[in-house]
Amino acid sequence: MIVGRIKLQDILANKGVRWIGGGWLFFITENVVISHNREPIIQQFGDKNYHYVYNTLSTAACASIGYGFFKHRTEGGPILRPQNFNLASWHLLRLPAFALTTLGLIGFSQLVPKVRLPFGEASSQEKCLDVQKRDKKEENGSMVARCPLDFTPPDIPKDGIYGLQRVTRHPQLWSLGSLGAGAALCTPYLPQVAFFSGPLLFAMIGTSHIDHRYRRNIGGTLTPEKEAVTSNIPFCALLTGRQSWSSLAEELKWTNASIATILAIILQLRRGRAVSKITV
Repeated sequence: MIVGRIKLQDILANKGVRWIGGGWLFFITENVVISHNREPIIQQFGDKNYHYVYNTLSTAACASIGYGFFKHRTEGGPILRPQNFNLASWHLLRLPAFALTTLGLIGFSQLVPKVRLPFGEASSQEKCLDVQKRDKKEENGSMVARCPLDFTPPDIPKDGIYGLQRVTRHPQLWSLGSLGAGAALCTPYLPQVAFFSGPLLFAMIGTSHIDHRYRRNIGGTLTPEKEAVTSNIPFCALLTGRQSWSSLAEELKWTNASIATILAIILQLRRGRAVSKITV
């Protein structure tokens, strides 16, 4: 992320920033405004026209973001230079960048089935599927080949709060925002800072808007009971004692999280080498 002698007028004069930043602001605004007024718009113009306008505006916003990134992502050149930026300060940003990237990747890793070794002792469920073809010795604990992805449904508590729901009510959006923020802290190009910062801004505004709609039972439900023991802002419920760290530790897919952490390390090393080449 750029801190130093870069002036606001320099940022706004950048074509890439205008296309990308404007696209993100328009995308967030039209999503919030149109979804907030969903019912009166549908009553006035119909459901079909509502979705037509919604989808058209969202597509236009995404097109602006995409055009700005692919066409102007290096507009103005790399400004991570000694005259504009203290390189020692950039190295200090690498730690929070790595932490944000790791959190984002771990968040996404929890959305896929649990990764496990492709061999091991058959579970009781797997044994029951083919029990007639197994001899007694096999049923009592032999090693068998198995799928490396564990599709066994998790034992979700009665209140429906499980895994990352203990961290935040909107783990997908906040994971995307965290991943983008980590990238924004490491890029030397202003348009790319704008591009990667957008998901975090959207998560901050969009999740609050979703909660507001869910409280009114629009598009989903957020009961007072669930809101009392969870949080929108990540880790708030855990830090205030409304959620259990031990329960979260038991429910996390640790193998997936380990793979995500390794990917974050590799990604951060690649970013460091890329910036070093630019700033030499």
